[in-house]
Amino acid sequence: AVVSTQSTGAVVSAVVFYSMYLPYTIASLQEENMDFWMKLIACFSSTTAFGFGMLHVARYEEQGVGLQWDNFHVPPRTQQFSTLHVFYMMITDFIVYILLALYFERVLPTKCGVSARL
Repeated sequence: AVVSTQSTGAVVSAVVFYSMYLPYTIASLQEENMDFWMKLIACFSSTTAFGFGMLHVARYEEQGVGLQWDNFHVPPRTQQFSTLHVFYMMITDFIVYILLALYFERVLPTKCGVSARL
């Protein structure tokens, strides 16, 4: 286990969540000035990708269209970054996080104090 008590785990998870959400708050303020690649890199944080996705949904609702399958690949404004890009980045985040979890599960010591060999 990474943490030994429940209260420590709650504090650590809250700190990790807010530190992962911080890039979205910065990116949302600078979104109009951000490049396509800058948004893509920012979406390596799953909370940032989710925030951009919800921002796109809100913009489509603002236009009175709503997010549909036929406009999933079309950016909500005159940008290059579409909801499809956000979706791909969320899938990429999922794969990276699963691989990291599997790696750390093998590397970190178990209850007996011995890590598994790779």
